[in-house]
Amino acid sequence: VTELRRDRDGTLVLPLETADATEALARRGRWPERFVAKGRDGITDIYGIIQRPANFDPTKKYPVIERLYAGPHAHFTPKSFGTHDALLERGFIVVQSDGMGTAGRSKKFHDVAWRNIADAGFPDRIAWLKAAAAKNPELDLTRLGVYGTSAGGQSALGALLFYGDFYRAAAADCG
Repeated sequence: VTELRRDRDGTLVLPLETADATEALARRGRWPERFVAKGRDGITDIYGIIQRPANFDPTKKYPVIERLYAGPHAHFTPKSFGTHDALLERGFIVVQSDGMGTAGRSKKFHDVAWRNIADAGFPDRIAWLKAAAAKNPELDLTRLGVYGTSAGGQSALGALLFYGDFYRAAAADCG
């Protein structure tokens, strides 16, 4: 809903536009779910999204793919509705989160990446994924993979090299 309001008291002048997402929601099946959990320190909030297939069945368990890009120059978890991920319709739940080291938060949050790019926020991502699976039993973390592009491709390999006891598979379209 877009409205024109007076700046002095916030009263409504007139409504300008009302969007209808019915058609988009029918195609998607459901909107992405925003999810927040504590990071590696047990204090810092880690924000992310969980996307489910259009034909999602809450009685089933689904393999999970973490879409990953952990470069320190920005944050990468979508903050608005974007394109529908084709991996969803192949039977995966797709997740994204911004672990410590990414930008857009405090200096302390960002400094985790300083001379430590290989960290890629994995301790935070893993804590986030475990919390998400505890709340959403349809997330099968025994079938967890990671997919990355560019620096995310480098991180996908790092997931297997440094956290191979947690991540089962990785793919990169470049890295």
